[in-house]
Amino acid sequence: MALPTQLLFFLPLLLQHPTRADTCSDCFTQSRAAYYPNSDKTGTETGACEYGSFGATLNDGDVSASSSLYRNGVGCGACYQVRCTDAKYCSNDGVMIIITDAGVSGNTEFILSQHAFARMGQNADLGASLLSLGALGIEYRRCVRCTDAKYCSNDGVMIIITDAGVSGNTKFILSQHAFARMGQNADLGASLLSLGAVGIEYRRCVCRY
Repeated sequence: MALPTQLLFFLPLLLQHPTRADTCSDCFTQSRAAYYPNSDKTGTETGACEYGSFGATLNDGDVSASSSLYRNGVGCGACYQVRCTDAKYCSNDGVMIIITDAGVSGNTEFILSQHAFARMGQNADLGASLLSLGALGIEYRRCVRCTDAKYCSNDGVMIIITDAGVSGNTKFILSQHAFARMGQNADLGASLLSLGAVGIEYRRCVCRY
């Protein structure tokens, strides 16, 4: 059965106005990517995130393993935009992937499914050409980045819209669990809860869960 596309938002705290380039929500990180050799249309059912068969078809099979971004399981389910950097082959949009596994392949940051790797191409033929390269330079970004190092984590929190509601001039009314997870750690998350309402920045993600 096909999974419905949900409305997903990534919410980090915006407690001060960004003034440095390293707080840029549109900035990409340079790295490299390879792909699973046995993952034509799907990801892996045996990933470290333990999603099982669901992990193989999650996000239409556009999934990835990563070493540093797996973060001992904390990074499972995170959504990233990944695009290759060779204008001869690569599209500007790249592909949106979800972390479902941990893995290392040379000096690559991502080990994509073949399906995701090929989708970085401008078209099907150029996607096939990318597969023949095996590994290539890429750049990636999370939906947005947090801007206040005192309180907030770089990862923020991924949420799904489940209800309608209004509270003052807020855009979102989060569960306490999600609200606290925007902090760098449990203590700072508890401090956020004591504030009651905070400034945030958000961006819609298009991964399919």
